[in-house]
Amino acid sequence: MSDWSANTNKRLHFARIQLEAWESADHQEAPAFREGFLLQLQLAWRSLLAEILESYRISCDVAPSLTEALLLIREKGEAASEFTQLTAILSGDSDSSWLKQLEAYWHGLFIPYQHEKQPQSDGLIQIVSQEGEGSRSSLTVDGGKDCLKRFKALVGHFRNFNLEW
Repeated sequence: MSDWSANTNKRLHFARIQLEAWESADHQEAPAFREGFLLQLQLAWRSLLAEILESYRISCDVAPSLTEALLLIREKGEAASEFTQLTAILSGDSDSSWLKQLEAYWHGLFIPYQHEKQPQSDGLIQIVSQEGEGSRSSLTVDGGKDCLKRFKALVGHFRNFNLEW
């Protein structure tokens, strides 16, 4: 097993721990565990991409984003069907694409900085609004369990797919 495979497994384990803590957390603690869960899945996602690249003899020092992974595979002149499958999953409509929805949750962790709508700040600290909090909090514990289950299946699929070579 490669270092990236071990890292992916570790991140999925940490995601499960965060999910269990989120499930048993009180109302005030739950958002922190939810964010920890999403962060671990994001790290597992990037690790999985590096893991796939390794099967094409492309080594990564840092886990890439999907865009970076696609550039690396194109630079090598390979046609990686794994990335075709992942791109298809991500480009599906929002109802059928759990991975696309998960990506939206990941991006929802970051509050966009908006110049015009914010009150002026006279110091180094910029005032940031949390207006979008309601849309970001739509991932439930049950939804997280489903995402983790699907993500583990995706990892297993690509590991088995690479063994078929």
